Amino acid sequence: MKICFLTTSFARFPDDPFNVYIYRLALSLVENGIEVTVVAPSDHNTKNKEVINGIEVERFNYFPIKKLQKLAYGKSGIPDNLKSSYLAWLQIPFFFISFLLKALKVCRQCDVIHAHWLPSALIAVVANVSLKKPIVLTEHNAILRHYPSWLIKPVFASVDIITTAHPEIKDRIEKKVKKNVLEIPNMIDTDKFVKSEDLSPIKKEFNIDDEKVVTFIGRLVPWKGAMILLKTIPLVLKKNNDIKFLIVGNGELLKSMKNQVTKDDLEENVIFTGLRKDISNILSVTDLFLALSNIENIWSTTIIEAMILEVTCIITKVGYTEKVLKHKENCYMVKKEDPEELSKGIELLLQKQHLRDHIASNARRFITEEKGYQKNIILGKYFAAYNQLV
Repeated sequence: MKICFLTTSFARFPDDPFNVYIYRLALSLVENGIEVTVVAPSDHNTKNKEVINGIEVERFNYFPIKKLQKLAYGKSGIPDNLKSSYLAWLQIPFFFISFLLKALKVCRQCDVIHAHWLPSALIAVVANVSLKKPIVLTEHNAILRHYPSWLIKPVFASVDIITTAHPEIKDRIEKKVKKNVLEIPNMIDTDKFVKSEDLSPIKKEFNIDDEKVVTFIGRLVPWKGAMILLKTIPLVLKKNNDIKFLIVGNGELLKSMKNQVTKDDLEENVIFTGLRKDISNILSVTDLFLALSNIENIWSTTIIEAMILEVTCIITKVGYTEKVLKHKENCYMVKKEDPEELSKGIELLLQKQHLRDHIASNARRFITEEKGYQKNIILGKYFAAYNQLV
């Protein structure tokens, strides 16, 4: 069987953290005997055609000067790039034309087209006028907030199978079209994603001695709650200065956040790591993990990774969080955009290790056993979907 992924972003090199779950799925399929070809936009330093760990990657250029391509990749992806670049807006029609032409060429020999995100599904639907291939759409965009309403319904209606890792997206899609949506978790290789045994290198890098470590991993954009963290940190440090805060990621708020940390004289306690390939190492040294979105947390890949490695998670009460998780059982919940409540939660959990351990062990059991976040289970669900269509 040959599967063709259409996606608006893909790994530019092995272990690229950019939307890593798509790469992980492609790699897992290849490791289990499936041919996978990925059609994705190029970035400044990528090859137009290459093989990454058995995955065939075909990239398209969408602007004459490659270094001036502004729409895909960057710090946070297409939605945030459109906020900061007029050139990105101008490149939209060229992007879609180039994407379509590449898809028409590459997907002709495949058995199933697997589109990631609705814009890729639009390309698949248009290309399918000629190709006549079955289409799977995996929608990753929380609450579909970036798409115009006139686009959503006809594309959803035109694909054969829709999957998502997010229960809220599942419900929203099923309300728009009379079609069942499969809830399949994002791929995490639980065989490889394990706690690091030797923590000395990561501790040395960030100058961690006996301090507790509180970690935020995510795009540094307003809806992820990164600025609330900066308002919370001084409140926590007033009572306990023996804490390191690791802020992992990149985005439009990075510069202003660094400036604020300098202004508040918090450089000793707050470390901006940038994008990292070694998330398992980061989480292995972490005591508390923070997911602070003001829109949706279920299922954030980083939350799942933290739970698998038994790191206690503090999560904001937004979206479907309270419908899926339980406070003080498999996570600790706080109100969104509330620095006072967040600081109290951090203080409480750092003081009470037994509560942290209770939550962390329950979370791992919940995520792996009850929700099926195991490699073989996830693969089985995708194999069933593909086989249904071929």
